[in-house]
Amino acid sequence: MKKVIRFLLTTALVSSLFSGQAFADDTARIKQLEAQLQKAMKLIEAQSEQVSFMQEEIKAIKSVEEDNVSALQLDIAAVKAARIRPSAGPASNAELEERVADVEEMVFDLDDKVGSETIANAFDASNLDIGGFFNTAYTYVDGESGSAHGWNRQNFELLIRADLNEQWSAFFAGGFLREGNVSFNDDGDATLNEVGERREPEFSINAGVPGGTGNPQIIAWVNYKHDDAFNLKLGRMITPHGIINIEHFPATLLDQEQPLFLRPFSGQTMFPNFTTGGQAHGRFFFGDNTLSYNTYIASSQGAIEEEIYGGRLAYEFGDLGATVGINAATGSRTEGADGDYDLVGADLLIDKGHILWKSEVFATDEENAAGRLGFYTQPAWRFNDKWVGFYRYDFLDDGANAVTAIPDNAGNVTEHMIGLNYLPIPSVRMRLTGTRREYDSTGVIGDAEANIFQFSTTYSF
Repeated sequence: MKKVIRFLLTTALVSSLFSGQAFADDTARIKQLEAQLQKAMKLIEAQSEQVSFMQEEIKAIKSVEEDNVSALQLDIAAVKAARIRPSAGPASNAELEERVADVEEMVFDLDDKVGSETIANAFDASNLDIGGFFNTAYTYVDGESGSAHGWNRQNFELLIRADLNEQWSAFFAGGFLREGNVSFNDDGDATLNEVGERREPEFSINAGVPGGTGNPQIIAWVNYKHDDAFNLKLGRMITPHGIINIEHFPATLLDQEQPLFLRPFSGQTMFPNFTTGGQAHGRFFFGDNTLSYNTYIASSQGAIEEEIYGGRLAYEFGDLGATVGINAATGSRTEGADGDYDLVGADLLIDKGHILWKSEVFATDEENAAGRLGFYTQPAWRFNDKWVGFYRYDFLDDGANAVTAIPDNAGNVTEHMIGLNYLPIPSVRMRLTGTRREYDSTGVIGDAEANIFQFSTTYSF
């Protein structure tokens, strides 16, 4: 009996031990599950808080000038908001502070752009670009009978381009110009550059313009692009001849005065710097090489009723960095008789590595007048991305002051120019040039010389 009782007690004790151990294991497991559940709830809560936080910030941003904020600004906000990603776990205080700082930066950035004012919007354009440049020059001229110096150029031009879609675009350049060329007034009257005047230098700042400042419409055209090979342009445009006249804008030029045959600006010593009419242009690609063309029917401002027909054909050798162009035109300089002329020309551009070399030559056959000839060659060396040095030999026979004794050998001017450009940043160009100008004798008018020194700077934006 005792053995039975002992057996039962032993069995009960062992059972209770196993039962207690199982109960203890279950309790631990439950606690572990509760801990994991609590951790998961914290994760969900943290994620929910971050999502709510982002939603509130995005809602606040969208409410800022909601009717006026441009698509570009919204894109900026979206890009910055994309940086604020939910973490895989509960964020630390440092991480949360960093994300809050990102959102604040985004809000402040938009506030700086928008503020309390209405921002500009294009009516129908898919893309609208606005820029421009300031250009200033100080010139000193040492002539044979005197000298002159002063700030003879202070120009501001506003440039606007609008794209309706991939095919239709428009461009406008308007200026506020206060500028004067180096002129001569040997007899001291109010008329400059009369026959034989080449010794007493003087500046004429937009003669006849009140205050000396004009605000012309410089360029204004619309363009239809069928493809790269065929475009149609209509309006007031840069006459597509040569190299420097096409480049035109001072921000790209080593010398803001441009070669002799393009002066006075904007005249038509050799051909009009600008014309108003229609132009077909395009490009064809052959591997690394490009064939481009420009043809136009237009008129100059001084002879609106007289058409000019002209064009340029150019071939670029991509591997060599060389472009060869040929030019031709026919038209009239004046309305009525005796103004017809024919123009031919060629140009060569070498732009490779340190070398930037431009050369152009143009000649005209004038009706009832002496023919004109102008050419230059301008080698330049890029020392680095900030410094460029150059030399230019420039010649012009403008056909003026012709005399019977020496036909077609009158009005000749030669310039030797050396210059240095400094670009502290790509959008700022500073220039220092020295020029020796030589006026040839015509047999009646004696020769003369002048030394010209100029500092100029162009700030683009």
